[in-house]
Amino acid sequence: MKKLLILWLLLMLFGCSPKNKIVVDFQPTHFKIESIEALNLSEDMSTMSSLQDEIFCKICFVEKSASSFEIVNEIQLSTMRFNSKTRTHSIEKSLTLKNSNAQYVVFSLVELDTENSNESLHKIINKKIEEGIFLNFKSLLKIDTLIDDDDFLGIKYIDLSKPKKEGKQAVKISGRQLFDKFDYRIYYRFE
Repeated sequence: MKKLLILWLLLMLFGCSPKNKIVVDFQPTHFKIESIEALNLSEDMSTMSSLQDEIFCKICFVEKSASSFEIVNEIQLSTMRFNSKTRTHSIEKSLTLKNSNAQYVVFSLVELDTENSNESLHKIINKKIEEGIFLNFKSLLKIDTLIDDDDFLGIKYIDLSKPKKEGKQAVKISGRQLFDKFDYRIYYRFE
């Protein structure tokens, strides 16, 4: 009986601790993007599709003032192509958080259907982020109607004022776009 009790105590101490526990005193100095994974492509459901997603990803660090939001830094990723053979892209980009007044990290994904420059996408997404749309985002159509034939997949944010977790974490962007279902994970970590 003593052995069972000791075994149970050891399991409780070492076996049940979460991998990504919240650390209240943890003050990260870097934010690192590790990879993006497509669990379900938006272009693999239709018989007329290319069976390939060309994804534009923008990650912004946003500061809130009394009446507006300002992008203080960003990570712009080159267009990534996902298909049945390529489901993950390693990124390995980081930004320093030291001396930053950013209060939010905002992730946005667009599935590209046109050969247009990404410059117009940057402007549209920046404008919507500066309007604070990411805080109460309810409809893809609010941005999708502004970007021609490209498909806006979603926007998510992390509130930097909340306690951070150590270790690898993910932001999930998933849903439906007309007839297409999609599911992406953006993996990151605070260091």
